[in-house]
Amino acid sequence: MDTPSSSARVCGERPFYDLHAEAYDLIINDPVKPWCDAVDAQLARSSSILDAGCGTGRHAAEMIARGHVVDLADAAPRLLAQAAARCPSARTQLIDICLLPTADHDAVMCRGVLNDMVSDGERAAAIASLARSLRAGGKLFLDVREAEASRERADGEPRTRSGFTSRTTWDNGLLRVRETYAMGGDVVEYQFTMRPWSVGSLTGLLRDNGLRNVSVGGGVGRRTPDRLFVVAF
Repeated sequence: MDTPSSSARVCGERPFYDLHAEAYDLIINDPVKPWCDAVDAQLARSSSILDAGCGTGRHAAEMIARGHVVDLADAAPRLLAQAAARCPSARTQLIDICLLPTADHDAVMCRGVLNDMVSDGERAAAIASLARSLRAGGKLFLDVREAEASRERADGEPRTRSGFTSRTTWDNGLLRVRETYAMGGDVVEYQFTMRPWSVGSLTGLLRDNGLRNVSVGGGVGRRTPDRLFVVAF
């Protein structure tokens, strides 16, 4: 890709990724343990893992505590700095996940980031990038929004916590998100677009990139019903 992906652009603009990055863990606070249990159960001891779109490193820290070796990658500098402080043993990459270098990790974890890939080209580039970060036979673990359940939740009603309010509407397969931040005396508004996934489109891209064994289930460690937990190898 010649330009940053929409996900990378959002990482440089979205207030709780940048201006109010200190609030990220207050806003994105689903429990870590269920996801890490699900991933850990499918890996050998001391596996090498890339956390692609690591945020503040909560999941990476848990996997390190379980004996794995984790590398961190994110396109949001302030989030990556928090992750590096939380996981001092981890190597870090400030990078668009569509541009990951070829590597040989035993596993790659990617939660949420793929929802920000709006165009078909970005989606194909992101899956190809994640796949080339794996060794042969390595496993890719994904958390993505499922399209139909996302449409049902996109009712335009405000949802508020920790000084943060979001309103989401559905627009022909896309989620239009309007956020308001009332933090530290500031009131900041931000709008962006996400594109949820169908099982068929995601499975097709994974198989196109050599990940022939794909399992899809309900979201793990999520408080809302609009997520999928995907394992591919």
